[in-house]
Amino acid sequence: MITLMSDYGLRARRPNGAPTARVQGLVTKTSREAFREGARASGVKNSYYLDALILGLIGEHGALPLVEPPQPDRADQIEAIADVVGASDSAMEKATLNLQANVSPEAHTAVYDAIEASGVPKTYYLEGLIKKLVAENNGAMPLVEGPRRDRVNQIEEIRKFSEVASRSAA
Repeated sequence: MITLMSDYGLRARRPNGAPTARVQGLVTKTSREAFREGARASGVKNSYYLDALILGLIGEHGALPLVEPPQPDRADQIEAIADVVGASDSAMEKATLNLQANVSPEAHTAVYDAIEASGVPKTYYLEGLIKKLVAENNGAMPLVEGPRRDRVNQIEEIRKFSEVASRSAA
């Protein structure tokens, strides 16, 4: 019986040596989980997911969407929430997580163009983008197509065959 223990071979990757640039921002735990779930459901790594998502949005709309700046100021929001829930500033800062990924140079340039056009802090753009996409896609991040999506189908067929073979042998 064939047993598959991990997602090895299921995750899409860029070709070796492909040029990349780092994009990062501060996001809430909810946004980071939505992002990671979108990547997992798409069957790709986080960096590939962000790159494909950015390039897909550019292909669809001609540019990345603009995002609204945090209201009124992110520091004021953290302080207000801390006052309401009785949490310390350091506890609230821990609720904001770093999201970073290596993307293609084209995607990197597009993100910085969108940051400039939106007029938001560069650390906030990814949070705003994730919130916008989740709101537009019925509460979930959109899926992207990976270059080895057919590999997922092959693995599923192997699993099905393995189950049938093990039942036949029993």
